[in-house]
Amino acid sequence: MPPATPPTDPRIELAGLVADLLATVESMRACGAEVLPAPVVSLSDTVAPSLVARSSAPVAPRPAAPAWVVPAPVARPPAVSSPPAASPAPLWSPPAAAPAAPVAPSPVAPAPAASPGAALFGSKWARVAEGPDALLAQLKQDIQACRACGRCGSRQGALDVEGSARPLVLVITDPPSIAADQAGTVLVGEATLMLQKMLLNVVRVDHREVQTSPVVRCAGGEVTAEEAALCRPFLERQIALARPRAILVLGEVARSLLGLPSQGTWGSISGVPALATAHPDWLLAHPGEKRQTLGHLQELARRVG
Repeated sequence: MPPATPPTDPRIELAGLVADLLATVESMRACGAEVLPAPVVSLSDTVAPSLVARSSAPVAPRPAAPAWVVPAPVARPPAVSSPPAASPAPLWSPPAAAPAAPVAPSPVAPAPAASPGAALFGSKWARVAEGPDALLAQLKQDIQACRACGRCGSRQGALDVEGSARPLVLVITDPPSIAADQAGTVLVGEATLMLQKMLLNVVRVDHREVQTSPVVRCAGGEVTAEEAALCRPFLERQIALARPRAILVLGEVARSLLGLPSQGTWGSISGVPALATAHPDWLLAHPGEKRQTLGHLQELARRVG
């Protein structure tokens, strides 16, 4: 019968395990590995004194770790400073200082005033409401001062432009008679009333829409071609200033001097449509021709509108 094994003391077995654990830890330290912190529990009460003395023996210092274990510092490029952020615009800035000497602004031409008649009466009456033109006044002065031909010696005065400065119809008559020269008007007596009635009743225009002047400005007998040519520039200036829609020529002498076709046929004077018909003095002496003149005026009314 084999001999019996004596029982083992549990404290001895625990002390052996702890000794083996400490030996393993010390071998790991010798290789440079990290270790757990030392136990805080004293083993003097549970382990044999010889084992405790062994565990508290001085430990050889840990060898230095090889160079390759600690990485060398890596050189980094210098930081590039970013441009400073733009400061936000202030919500309000003080007004700039006034200049030492004020600068006068450049003169600006005033805008042309709207015609007062356009809104009330339309384009037809707008021309009448524009008022007189300064150039027309200058034209009248030039007519009075004219001494270009011999007719100035026999006249009492040169006949001016009569009527509106911006007419719808420009009326040009035969040369003035002696009575018209003395009266200082283009037409005299019943001829004036007849012309007004014809224009108002047939053409539907009154004296505010009409401008009247003779083909030559001075009385003095039969007009020569040279005298008519010397007086023609005044008439052309008058037409350019008046800008009428149509021209009505009264009388055969005026029609012939202006180069128009026969009465009742449209022609042109300085680019403006022109129509010739009988003179009022002729109609007063020949009442039977009023019907024909009425047809001419109706044609003029269609042109003027």
